[in-house]
Amino acid sequence: MFDLKGLCERPLLFLKKEERMRFVMIFCALAISMMANAQVSSDIFITDNKGTPIKAGAYSEIVGSAYFPEEFVKGIGFLKSGTKTDAISMRINCLTNEIHYMNSDDKEWIFPRGQFVRVEMRKGLDTWIVVSGLPKVDNLTESTLFFVVYEGKISLLTYRWKRINETTEFNSGVVKKKFETIEDQYLYDGTKMVKVTKDSNQLLELFQSKKEQVAQFVKANKLKLKRRDDLIKLLEYYNSI
Repeated sequence: MFDLKGLCERPLLFLKKEERMRFVMIFCALAISMMANAQVSSDIFITDNKGTPIKAGAYSEIVGSAYFPEEFVKGIGFLKSGTKTDAISMRINCLTNEIHYMNSDDKEWIFPRGQFVRVEMRKGLDTWIVVSGLPKVDNLTESTLFFVVYEGKISLLTYRWKRINETTEFNSGVVKKKFETIEDQYLYDGTKMVKVTKDSNQLLELFQSKKEQVAQFVKANKLKLKRRDDLIKLLEYYNSI
């Protein structure tokens, strides 16, 4: 067995050639390991809409928040393989559509896009479910994060995103920036994503053989399919027939 302790206690000059070579190899391996750890622990940068690198949390001059929830909450991430993470503090950056989390050193990091197919976050009685890996739709990709509003044979999802609005004060010329939240709703039947619009006929196509019953239910209950509550009523009815 190689005596590392004894090796370290003896002057390098008095070591045998074979022992010196082993010492150098061990030293190099330790140096590479330390360099790798130093790279991992470096600052994490995110990119705004203009492609300017900014440090995480650099939104102090903008009114509102880029995040939902605004504060970190406990969450679990699920991989495609079915494995899951331990409960960690996380939140969603709706400006960049990324998952931020706090590492063991209480530093804010960003998960790689598409790493999780599902994230479940909880705070008290509130639960938020976020999914990705869904079919491409509009200008959204498979790694886009969607908030789950209702889960069933047909699910209701929300793409919650933020943009920065700028206004200039008339008297002072001071530019003020403010976050604006936009929510686009989608129906997902397991294979296809359809954006919720005023065109109810397009939405009804998802209900296949139940289309006539669903259409009658919408008419009888005077549902407005642009309204989230009415969409949930429709989905609950669809799952009951």
